[in-house]
This record gives sequence, structure tokens and C-alpha cells, in this order.
Amino acid sequence: MDLSLATSLPPWLMNRSGLSRRLLRHLFYPRQIACGSRVVDVGCRSGRLVEFLDEMSFEVVGIDSRPETILRARRKRPGLDLRCASPKERLPVPEQSVDLVLARDLPEYEGSLFSPEAFQATAHLLSLVRPGGELVIVSRVAPSWSTFPKRHLRGCYARHLGYFGSRIQVATISDPLVSRSTWRWVRGRQPRWGYLTASFVVPAEPCSTETWEQMAAAASWKASCGCCEWSSLKEETSRKAA
Repeated sequence: MDLSLATSLPPWLMNRSGLSRRLLRHLFYPRQIACGSRVVDVGCRSGRLVEFLDEMSFEVVGIDSRPETILRARRKRPGLDLRCASPKERLPVPEQSVDLVLARDLPEYEGSLFSPEAFQATAHLLSLVRPGGELVIVSRVAPSWSTFPKRHLRGCYARHLGYFGSRIQVATISDPLVSRSTWRWVRGRQPRWGYLTASFVVPAEPCSTETWEQMAAAASWKASCGCCEWSSLKEETSRKAA
């Protein structure tokens, strides 16, 4: 069973990746990530996507920063390459060895994307990607009835990645029509949900981990404010709680 078959099944035969087929197509088809390519799933949680890609003959590593999450995933899915680490630090994967890095709903991106922690996390993720490969940040879109955002805006990710280079693409992938969230949207009970993806193509000229870290330090020095109203409010709420 290859990836093309898994993403073209009838709606009632759902794949086991934990992601919609629409999102899978967006992540893999345009990038021509063939079976056998090396993929790192950062924020792997239970390891469902890692297991799915492993079955599709990808060389895949799952990483999560929560030890208890990794322990549960290892017990449930033995034999997979699941590691506990945080992109705040250098990750246990050789630099420039990965075709695609997925960064899914990472806590480092919960506050301002212009913070030193966010820039440092991106630097460590980029250091894993081979020249010509890609880093794709995947974030669940939490819509609102009002104009006030409940997550980062598209421009936040574009400006964040823009400090590292210019080959950037940001897209919004709505949930499929067969999902419960979409039917609640159709019936007028909530706005439509989906995912926001921000991709960065690593240039052909190789960059060491130290170079990416230097770029992150320069970016955090240049960016002197929050990336959006939502992140500023979230950080203010956190400070008051502390």
C-alpha cells in the first residue's frame, strides 16, 4: 500500500495517520517526498503519523518533548524510532540528514514567534534539513466568530521564517467535508476548522547548526515586539498568572 492509495481511499475508509488525506496530500505530493525518504515528525504525540509513514516505507523518526508521551507511544507502538527531545536544544538527529521536517503544534510557537525561544527552535529544526529539503510548520487553526484571532496569523509565520531566508510558502488547509467540525460549520454552529502550514525550503548552500543559531540570535535582536495581538495577549496572561 503506497501513499497515493492511502490518500485516495473513499471517505469512509479513513487512513490511520491521524491527519486528513487533504493535509497528507499537501504535505507530501508537491514536495515529491518519495518512499524511502527521511522524515522527522517533531511533536509526534502518540506516534500515529510515525507508524503510518513507517508502513509506507519512509525512514521516519518521531520526536516529542514530553517524556510521558514518548513512553506511552513506545508501549503502544514498539519498534518505531521515537525519541524524547525539545527543539529548544539541539535535536538527536544528524544535521543536514533529513528530507522533510514536520513541526506540529510545538509549544515553542505558542507565544510570540519573534521570541528568542521560537527563533532558536526553528534554527535547530532547520539544521536537520539537507540542502533542498523542507521544514514545514503545521498548526491547527482555531477559528473565531469575531475578527480577533485565536491563533497566529498567516503573516506571523511568513515573517518568522523570513528572518532565515526567502523561499517560504504559507497555506491554509480546511478540514474535509466528511469531518464533524465541517458539518458543525455547515449547520452554523462554529466557524470552519483546518490547518495552517508554513514551509521553508533550505537553500542549496549548506548551513551548519552554528550558522542557523547565529541567524536566530540576529532575528531575535531585530524583532522587538510580539508577532500578533493574540500572542501579546497570551504572554500578558501568562505573566499575570505567574
